[in-house]
Amino acid sequence: RMVALTPLPDRPEWLSGVVNLRGHVIPVIDLRRRLHLPPHMPDLNTPIIIAQSADRPFGVVVDRLDTVIELGGDVVEQLAMPGREQGALVAGLAHLGHRVVKLLNVDALAAAIPVIG
Repeated sequence: RMVALTPLPDRPEWLSGVVNLRGHVIPVIDLRRRLHLPPHMPDLNTPIIIAQSADRPFGVVVDRLDTVIELGGDVVEQLAMPGREQGALVAGLAHLGHRVVKLLNVDALAAAIPVIG
């Protein structure tokens, strides 16, 4: 659920700000802006997902969250050659019935976040 974010000066436009989560300052990125998609104005029902990279936790503003599932290796297809910056952020594809879902590379997303503090 969307909470008040503290904006940061001199930041990339996709870095929405930071939030205090249990005493830890967590950077929050806007996934739409990070993927160069048209912006969407968040409201109180806009979800923020907390992700954990190899280095640190961070928040991701998303349009919606339908469900959280655990994926087995049998449904994940690795991308052989990711293209462009946006492609580098996609780790693979998950085949869920008749749907194909892009899986984000959490470490690649986190790597671009500037060090805060």
